[in-house]
Amino acid sequence: MPTHLIAPAFLILLSLAGVSAHSQTLPGSGALPLRAAVEVALVNSIQLLSASSAVRIAEQQVREAYAGVFPQVSAEASYLRQFGAWSQRVVPDGDPEIESDTSNAPDSTWTASLKLNQTVMDFRVFAGFSAAGHLLSLRGEERRGAAHQVVDLVRQAYFGVLLAEEQEALTEQSIARVRQTLRETRARHAEGFASEDELLRAEVQFTNLETRLILARNRVAAARGRLLVTIGVDPLQQVSVAGSLSELQLAPGTANSADNTDLLAASGAVALAAMTEEELRQAAFTLRSDLRQLRTAVTLGEKQVEVQEREVLPVIRAFGSVDFRVADNDEDEAFGNPVGGGFGPQEYSQWDLSASAGLSIQVPVFSGFGRLSRLAQRREELVRAGNMLRQVEREAVNQVRTLAASLREARARAASQQVAIVQSQRGYEIATARYRAGVGNQFEVVAAETTLREAEFNYAQAVYDYLVTASRLGVATGQVPLADRMAGVEGASDG
Repeated sequence: MPTHLIAPAFLILLSLAGVSAHSQTLPGSGALPLRAAVEVALVNSIQLLSASSAVRIAEQQVREAYAGVFPQVSAEASYLRQFGAWSQRVVPDGDPEIESDTSNAPDSTWTASLKLNQTVMDFRVFAGFSAAGHLLSLRGEERRGAAHQVVDLVRQAYFGVLLAEEQEALTEQSIARVRQTLRETRARHAEGFASEDELLRAEVQFTNLETRLILARNRVAAARGRLLVTIGVDPLQQVSVAGSLSELQLAPGTANSADNTDLLAASGAVALAAMTEEELRQAAFTLRSDLRQLRTAVTLGEKQVEVQEREVLPVIRAFGSVDFRVADNDEDEAFGNPVGGGFGPQEYSQWDLSASAGLSIQVPVFSGFGRLSRLAQRREELVRAGNMLRQVEREAVNQVRTLAASLREARARAASQQVAIVQSQRGYEIATARYRAGVGNQFEVVAAETTLREAEFNYAQAVYDYLVTASRLGVATGQVPLADRMAGVEGASDG
């Protein structure tokens, strides 16, 4: 399958499987590209789902805040049936008498009313609009920051798999080289040209490498499990990744395979390495998610203080109502107009319709110092948010500087290790040739092989450090295009 078709296939299959990890499956063939792994993680991330839920809650809070400017309308209806009224009267020099008197009360009563309340002036409502809008911005930025963290975790887990696979591959190469040396040593020992000690050392080295291979394969399995857990998939499934650290070239303008080119692009390393340290700092102050969250929190705190300060201002409301009342009385000609066709007991009815409107002004005078206490709390929270913002800004400057230096150091280390690999390979070839010619010994071959293996792994480690540092630097400067575009959040940067 072409590489550019693998990512959509992974995303479609995993999305159709649902969020449940145990219900998801991965394709049985083909490697999982980094971009596809990020897409799957953004679909399944509980952290991102929670952040998106918080955004939707904030949207409803904005709507709730706007409800204060709309009229409040309520309707009410009731029915009352009077079954009788009794009273006790005391007669002089006689027993008390209980009489029934319903002449002044209707037998049935229907009432209906329509009430309207409209806020005319409430300065807290208008300040609340702005506060709700900033809360929505804060939740949106929190979602963006969560997406950045998810992408960073996926990239680091993905690079971890590549490093573990590289260690496994290098150990297998060492075993192949040592196996050849062991074969030659056994032949030389049989012919009497190699001592028992040389043969024993070669066999011990081979056994040690086999043990290292078992450990390396276990590390690969563990790294793949961590990657699957990170992207929200059952860790018992099988997965392979695309790219090779030992073949990846970091020097600008050098050619890479399609998989390694995609790997570099998805890591964001190319764009970040081309930026100066000052440009990275400026990007951090502009795009870094935690700084944007704190700035929005400070602005939100200012609006909350404003809401509390406006509690002392008067509130003016308009109100009005329309009331309708119908009352019926049985067989009372004096009560009202007759109702019915004249057959059977006759009912007599009367009705009333009234409307009213007015204004009310409410001025808070004393609230038991509650308003002052709430205002003091909001001001202290604002001071705390401002202090935290300044502290995080200083930490961001130091982090960007440190990561930028680490990125340069990792690339320089990779370049030096490429030279070391060439030299170590040449040294191993010389030691092997000397041993075969009988002028060298097996210890020289073992030492040369160990040096070569270390140089090869050090290069893979340097490339791994470069990619991981680039991923962390992208989060530190707020430049994670994979997150901004795939998660559909605001603040996307080019790169």
